[in-house]
Amino acid sequence: MSSPCCRARGPARCHAPPSTGEGVTRTAGGRRAGQEFLARLKERTADRDKAMSPIAYNNQLKAIHRWGLEKPHDLSVVRQPVLVANGDSDRMVPSKDSADLARRLPHGELVIYPDAGHGGIFQFHRQCVETALEFLER
Repeated sequence: MSSPCCRARGPARCHAPPSTGEGVTRTAGGRRAGQEFLARLKERTADRDKAMSPIAYNNQLKAIHRWGLEKPHDLSVVRQPVLVANGDSDRMVPSKDSADLARRLPHGELVIYPDAGHGGIFQFHRQCVETALEFLER
């Protein structure tokens, strides 16, 4: 248990390594979801995304860091409905931040997936698609 997440939540709630599915928990359900996600990734053989270069990856991390240092923006001006989805154990975007985002949007709606990390929308892909379609039909 080396990461702060593991120390705070214990090994059962710590996130699995990327080899078992990025952004899932180490619970039995999380491990299973990670394996299922990786299997689904292999289903698509045509028009696959290109691998991210180390330079692009580094630039993305820098941009995320800069964004994290900014003061919160006034979201009261956003008039369109916004669906905010997250896992209840997300270390990259903590659930409390997603709840804050949805709260600050005038027409924000929050969905939190249980026993899920940053990959909650992939772990609960069927429910996520169903929720998104219902949201878009309103």
